[in-house]
Amino acid sequence: MLTEDQLRHSEQALIKFRQDDALSEILDEYAELIRDYNKLKTEYEEARESRERYKKLSKGQDLGQYVIVLIDGDGDGYHFQDDFVRKGAEDGGGNAARALNEAVKAKLEAKNLEHCQILIRIYANVAGLSKTLSRAGLCGPEKRSLTPFIADFNRSFGYCDFVDAGELKESADFKLRDQLRHHISNVQVIVKGLL
Repeated sequence: MLTEDQLRHSEQALIKFRQDDALSEILDEYAELIRDYNKLKTEYEEARESRERYKKLSKGQDLGQYVIVLIDGDGDGYHFQDDFVRKGAEDGGGNAARALNEAVKAKLEAKNLEHCQILIRIYANVAGLSKTLSRAGLCGPEKRSLTPFIADFNRSFGYCDFVDAGELKESADFKLRDQLRHHISNVQVIVKGLL
């Protein structure tokens, strides 16, 4: 790229040569090239400044990126390890949340996304799930016997939530779809098929 001094020298040389009529056409083309060059140089500098501003802004945005893990707690064949459920409020839910959080963290590290916050949301029909787990001998016979486990899960990490979606059929599915719709529209969420 020409420096400012080189451009000024070229413009002065152009003025000198204009006095010669035989070169006027060549000199007009040369003048147009200098104008185009100046325009392109200005556009280039503006684009570079804009790119630098964008880099500074995007660095600040990285701090707010997150990955959300949405789990259907009513899913067929799905539940936590038996020992976690049996321990209930005696750190069973906390251990389950830590294990889940660590598993997601390992996946993020493998994809160079360790800077992302981890949000975990489990939606389930707690009464129905409690009944199923009671039949398996993992919790008591009470209607919501899984609640101590859930309470321990919820207090283990600020971004871990086990939510009772209610007893209506497909309530958990409804909540999951709604949450997915909400988070997928957020530009900070990372969607890369982590699991």
